[in-house]
Formats: sequence, structure tokens, C-alpha cells
Amino acid sequence: MGTRSALIQAWGRDGSVRLLYSNSHYSDEMLHHYVVEGFNRLDHWAEVLFHPDRLDRGVARSTEFISTEAHRLTDFYNEFFRRFGDDPGQCLGGGFSFPQDSALGIAVHRAIDEAEFDTNHVTRMQEIAGHVARMMRARDRMHDARLHSDLLEASLDTMGAAIVMLDASGKVNFANAKARELDERSECISLAGGRVMLRSSRENQRLQAAIASRHRVGGSGDAFACCADRGQSWRIHVLPCQRGGVSGCMVIVENGLIPMDMGRRLQLLYGLSPAESRVAMGIAEGQSAAELASTLLVSPATVRTQIRHVFEKTQISKATQLSRLIASLPPVPAV
Repeated sequence: MGTRSALIQAWGRDGSVRLLYSNSHYSDEMLHHYVVEGFNRLDHWAEVLFHPDRLDRGVARSTEFISTEAHRLTDFYNEFFRRFGDDPGQCLGGGFSFPQDSALGIAVHRAIDEAEFDTNHVTRMQEIAGHVARMMRARDRMHDARLHSDLLEASLDTMGAAIVMLDASGKVNFANAKARELDERSECISLAGGRVMLRSSRENQRLQAAIASRHRVGGSGDAFACCADRGQSWRIHVLPCQRGGVSGCMVIVENGLIPMDMGRRLQLLYGLSPAESRVAMGIAEGQSAAELASTLLVSPATVRTQIRHVFEKTQISKATQLSRLIASLPPVPAV
């Protein structure tokens, strides 16, 4: 475009500069005077081209608002540019707003005695500005996604269970702190080669079969107990998940003891009331309705009603199915 300098700058809501690219004659000394001595307040180009009222209205030529001759008579030109031996006389640029930023400004300059920017330059600059604006929006989306990812990872790291996320090919793309700890201690699981494996060969076959089942329509994963070499028992959950049409899965490894929060899991995952979750836990442990009524100090009829509600909400019909369901429940984060 035959320009002598260019500037791309993004401002945050607090006025801070988030991005600055400059290919110009501005020295560090000039930039210092521009801000410290207040010449930025005399910058009629920025005042017009990047004014909030003009944001998102496309690029424009400075000569549409102030002629080259009028610019030559301003303090901005004489006390700032000429003071440092510079002579920009015209500007072509515009500003764009963003949901999370104040503005993005893009501009190019020519010397005061050079030919004016024409309509072809405006068209070309508009195309360039559009590309830069899209780049900044993509940059903001990536930044937001990274923040959300960091928050999710931090949340999963606080959980006592080991959690491993697998991509469509079965490779590990995330392992929380507990999973990494078990891997480093050679306990229960291995994450070698970017794959999750159980250290017991027989139980690892079941794990790999469950992971592979995520590709089948209606694949439901698996849940089973695993005994490590050191006698420690573990509960393994394989939960298929799908996002954007891509199948993956989550592998959860937790201590094999019945967790104290199992009743809470039933409440959160199936909508059971506290009383219903207590009855469900008792049924899974093999207690009869009469025994539960005596333990919970309610009538047998009340217990039978609560058992019916438990079966309806969990969509099962037998106590043995309820036991298997409870054994497969994944951990839930604290609230």
C-alpha cells in the first residue's frame, strides 16, 4: 500500500494495552513524550478514527476529517512529529469493539507530502482490518477456553479419585493429580505411552474392552473392582462421553471401600431424597424392609414406599441391580 508505518493496538476495559504491534518511526523517547507530555490528547487522528462513536464503522482516511494542510498547522504535527524529525501527514485506519475489550485500532501512515490514500487503499485496508479483527476474536476465544480448562483441571485435581480423560483414539489427554500420583507410585494404574492401563493383566483386559466399547452405539462403559499387587482394592469406572460427534471416555479410579458420600451420590445423580438414599444403601447391604424400618424408626409401609420410589428413580427392579448400580457410581465433586 506504499505506507511508511503501521500500528495495531488493542485496549482492555481498564485502558491497559493488551496487544501492541508497531512498525513506525516512533522511538522509545517519542512514545514517552506521547504519553507523559500529553501529546496523546492532541492526537486528532486517534480522536476521530478510534473514537467510540466510530467503532465498527469501517476504516476511514484522516483527510476526510482534517486536511493535510490543516494537519500541518497543528501542535500535534509541529510540537510532536517535527520535534523528532518525523513528518507523517495522513492516516488510514479504524477501530473495532470486542465484548471483552475496549477496542482494537489498526492504522497505516504516509508522509505529509506523499499522495493521499485512495479508495483502493481503503478497500484493501478494510480487508486487512477484518482479518486482524477475526484474529483478535479467535485469540479471545482461545484465552477464554484456556481459562475454563484451567478451572476444570483445578477442580478435578481437588478430588480424591484418580480421573483420566481419553480422546477418540484412546490416548490420555488429561490426568488429574491423583492419577499422576498413582502412576508415579506404580500403584493400580499406569499412564506409560499416553495410555491408561491397570497393572493387573486380567483386569486390564476388562478395562481396555470397556474403553473400546465407547465406539459402539449405546456403549455403556463398565464398573468393576480391582485388586492391586499390594492388596489394596480399587473401584474402576469407565464412562463413555461424546462431544462434537467425537467419542471419548473418562476412567475413574477410587479406593475400593464404600465411600461415605455414596448416599449423596444417589441424591445428586438420581434425585433421591435423603431418606430414600438411606433406604437404598440399606437394601444394597442386604437389609430387609423390616430391618430398615426398625433401624430408621419408621413403619414398614413407609420403607416399602421409599423402596418403590428408589426403583422408579433409578429405573431398576431388583435389589441385586441396586447393589451393582451403587458399586458403579462415580464420585461427584464437593459443592
